[in-house]
Amino acid sequence: NYLMQPSVLGLPAERAGKFVSLYWGGAMAGRFIGAFVLTRVRPGFVLVFCAVCTTLLAITSSLTAGEAAAGALLAVGLFNSAVAMVLLVVANKLSRRWSGTSIW
Repeated sequence: NYLMQPSVLGLPAERAGKFVSLYWGGAMAGRFIGAFVLTRVRPGFVLVFCAVCTTLLAITSSLTAGEAAAGALLAVGLFNSAVAMVLLVVANKLSRRWSGTSIW
């Protein structure tokens, strides 16, 4: 586990495992935020923004140590899950184009 590494948080396995819920909580929040944002912003822009944020968070995590590294990596879930909402929007638009109907 990344959070168990001495250069990050050096937590025992049981405590590090509890931090994983923060990642998944961020992922859940990211889906709701992504769905809301996609009603106002084009999917391509949201996809680029989330990709850039995820990349910057991953780089931050690899170049820092301690709580900053752990927090940056846990925040990746927020932006990764918003990408799933973009994929659903794009899939819906493509299905309408190909079949004349919506998947919803």
